[in-house]
Amino acid sequence: MARSAPSSGYGTRAHRSEDDSGLTSWTACQFLKAWLPGGFFAVDVAGHLAMCDTEVSSAMRAASQDTSSPAHIPARRIMRSEHFRAVADFNAADRLADPGAAAHLASLLRSKFGEEALELDDYTRKTSGARFPVLTQDNKIEWSTLISATLNQVPTFSVQYVFVEPSIVAAAKPDVAQFRMLAPV
Repeated sequence: MARSAPSSGYGTRAHRSEDDSGLTSWTACQFLKAWLPGGFFAVDVAGHLAMCDTEVSSAMRAASQDTSSPAHIPARRIMRSEHFRAVADFNAADRLADPGAAAHLASLLRSKFGEEALELDDYTRKTSGARFPVLTQDNKIEWSTLISATLNQVPTFSVQYVFVEPSIVAAAKPDVAQFRMLAPV
């Protein structure tokens, strides 16, 4: 049976919310990866139609109360609104000045607050263009990247965020501010 990774946004990556809910979608993906058989959704029609939101919600509630469940921690975080919060994001200018800045800040915060208190999301989508088959006017099938220069040069997507447990946001912010002051311009 074909399977699909849990996703709520960019390919297999989760969409990040920038509001007070923190890392809601990312946490939901962590729950689904731990709860779904093999960590993936079924992509066949019968398997897809057999899953509904109610089953996921019920499983999440059960896992949030069962400390032995592999999905317990992300389920608990969602059910209790204990999502990790963003304390730093690194834009294109930041990445150009110091491509390792997010990892350095994450290392600094891990040494102070512990491994489990932090998540680093350092992701660059690799692309070789948007390649798919196209039926041409003369009924030939060609790759889209051979027909269109634009589709052959689709820009990459890149994010760098440092997230921490809600309980340490206030304690982490001075370290983030200090790190930012020392960062190259």
